[in-house]
Amino acid sequence: MLSVGKPSDVEPELLLDIAELAMRLQRDMGWSPEPEEPKA
Repeated sequence: MLSVGKPSDVEPELLLDIAELAMRLQRDMGWSPEPEEPKA
């Protein structure tokens, strides 16, 4: 997704699906995303 470009270039439904997946992974499996490293 990040290779697509700006977040505004991504379909809104896709962003919602990704957010829901992350929420379910965190809730059900204890997964948490790694923080992004600042870009230089």
